[in-house]
Amino acid sequence: TEPMRCSGIPGQEAQEDGGERPRFGNAVLVRQDAGFPEQGDPGVGRFDLGTTGERERRTMLCTPSQDRGLAVCSTHLSSGNVPDVREAEVRVAADRIQEHYGDGTVILGGDLNMQPDDAAIDFLYHPAYDHPEWTEYPGQGHLRHLMSPCGDRMSAECREGEATFDGVDSARQHTRTPERQLDHLFASTDVAVRGSRVSEPPQACDNPVHGVDHEEVPDAVSYTH
Repeated sequence: TEPMRCSGIPGQEAQEDGGERPRFGNAVLVRQDAGFPEQGDPGVGRFDLGTTGERERRTMLCTPSQDRGLAVCSTHLSSGNVPDVREAEVRVAADRIQEHYGDGTVILGGDLNMQPDDAAIDFLYHPAYDHPEWTEYPGQGHLRHLMSPCGDRMSAECREGEATFDGVDSARQHTRTPERQLDHLFASTDVAVRGSRVSEPPQACDNPVHGVDHEEVPDAVSYTH
């Protein structure tokens, strides 16, 4: 029942939680034959997003495949009523992606704790998605939204995707919170989108790897498996 503690965290010398390593982190699962580096390879990018003082350190993990000219990144931004903190985090994430992987293809997935109409997420959306009512930082991003219902087309009406949060809070109790899209998939504009969907969570242990934390998973499953 004791969770694994995170390793390879930037700035780990400033340990939190009474000196213990944080218990929440990011992961990227890859095929072994796809040319991605092994665990611990210096080619794996571990980026600190600048938020400290929490038991979950906000970071971004990127693993590149030189064979495919592809980098796959995963992140989890701060939750709660802290839009300025999330804006700072997403700015850093967007800058690191562009700086380190901008010459190739990038896929970014994560729990961003932002909806498509939040201002700070503009730093990811390609300018073609700029919306006259939502866009506060026009033309800042360079990525395509893979969860859009429009496929490859990029325009203001294609900015929203299917909800990934159904009004269940962290204690897995139903609330009056409306459905929202808080989890996102982005990619470089050279990626072709053939379709996307938000899957329903498993109600049994058939699929032990199901990594979206906004899903309603029965307590008996979440604690046991």
